[in-house]
Amino acid sequence: MTIVQIDPSSLTDYQHRLITRIVDALRPDPVRLVGGFIRDNLLGVPVQDIDFATPLLPEEVMERLHKADIRVVPTGLSHGTVSAIVDNKAYEITTLRRDIVSDGRHAKVVYTDDWQEDAQRRDFTINALFADPVSFEVYDYFDGLADLKESKVRFIGSAEKRIAEDYLRILRFFRFSARFCNGPYDLEALRACHRQRHGMQRLSGERVREELMSIFRMEKITACCQQMVDYGIVQELFPAMQEVALSILNGLLRLERALAISVCPLRRLGSIIPHDSPDVFPAIAERLKFSNKDRGRWHALMTDREKEGLPSEQQLSGLVFEQGYDRVQNWLLYHAVWQENGDFIHLLRCLEKYRNWSPPSFPIKGGDLIARGLPAGPKVGKTLAAIRSEWIARQFPLDDKTLDRMIASHLPHKKEGG
Repeated sequence: MTIVQIDPSSLTDYQHRLITRIVDALRPDPVRLVGGFIRDNLLGVPVQDIDFATPLLPEEVMERLHKADIRVVPTGLSHGTVSAIVDNKAYEITTLRRDIVSDGRHAKVVYTDDWQEDAQRRDFTINALFADPVSFEVYDYFDGLADLKESKVRFIGSAEKRIAEDYLRILRFFRFSARFCNGPYDLEALRACHRQRHGMQRLSGERVREELMSIFRMEKITACCQQMVDYGIVQELFPAMQEVALSILNGLLRLERALAISVCPLRRLGSIIPHDSPDVFPAIAERLKFSNKDRGRWHALMTDREKEGLPSEQQLSGLVFEQGYDRVQNWLLYHAVWQENGDFIHLLRCLEKYRNWSPPSFPIKGGDLIARGLPAGPKVGKTLAAIRSEWIARQFPLDDKTLDRMIASHLPHKKEGG
C-alpha cells in the first residue's frame, strides 16, 4: 500500500469546515474521504463531490448526524449510503461493504470494517483512494496513484469480473477514459467491454442516458466515440445505427471550439447519426427514456436536420423569436458542418447578438381586431396570425402608428356609402 498526502492548503475554507463538521459528528469512529475528491484534488482540477466512508452502520451514521443537527436523507440505505445535507447540498456517507451477489444491475452487500475489502469492490483504481480527513494521508491499495500519474483508467483486478458486477461500468470506463486518459485506453478493459457489451441490454434507459450524456459533455469525446464504435458499444446500445458519422462529430467539435459555443450533449449525440438514418432518432429517444422536455428538443434536432435553404441575416431575429436561440443555433451548426458552407458559419456569428436577447411580446390581441369591426370567429385568429407574421418580418415595431397601419391593412375595407 502506498501512502502520500494531500496538500491541506489546496482545500477551500468551506471544504475544511464541512469535513471537520462531518468527522466531528461521527467521532470517535473512523471516517475517511473517498474517491473523486482525492483523485481530483491530486490532479489539481476542481473538486465536484466530497464523499465519505466509515465502518459505522448506516443507522448509526444517521443517528449521530441527527444529534449534530445535520439533516440526513437515506438515499441508498439498502447499500449502506446516506446523505448529509449541508447548505442544501448532499454529501454521501457510505458504510464499508463488500458485494456477495450481483446480477449485473444490482448488488447485495454485507458490511465490513476492512478498508481494503471495500476498496476492492470499487470499479477503477483511481476511484479506490481513501484519505484521512485530519492528516490528509492518502491510502492506495491498488496502485491508483500510479495510474493517476500515467493518466490511465484501469479496472481493479479482473475487468471481466468488475463489469459483470454492473454492466454500467462499461460506459463508466469510457466516460472516465475520456476525462483522464491522455494516451491509449487500457487494452484489457477495452476487450472486456467488447465481450461483455450484450449485458448493457439489461440496464435501464435512465442509467444509460445519464452516463451517455456525461460522455458527450467531455472535451476529449472524439477518441472516446471512436473506441466505442471500434469495440461495438454504440452499435450494441442502438442496433439500428450500424454506421456512425464521427466525421460530423469532429466537425461539430471544431466549430464549437472556434465559435466558443457551449456544449450540448444532445446535439453531439445527434451528430453521430448519419444523415440518411432519421429512423434512428425515435429508437434512441425510447431507449434512453427521454423526459418530455428532452423528447421535444430531440424531435427538434431530428426535424431541423432535414431543413433546406439558407436564412438571411434579417430572418435570424424572427427565427429566434419563433423557435428560441438554442434551436436556431443547433440548426445552423448542423448545416454548417454537413454542407461545409461558410454562409452558415457567418450566420452563427451573426446569431451571437441574440444570445441574451429578450424578445418583445406581440402587442396585438384578438379583441383589438374585434373592436375595429372584425366579426368574432375563426377569421380573427387567421387575421391575427397574418398580422403577427408581418410584425416579425418588420422586426417587431411597437409604436402605435405602425401597429395601427398594420391592423388596418389586414382588415376588410368598408365600401363607400355602405
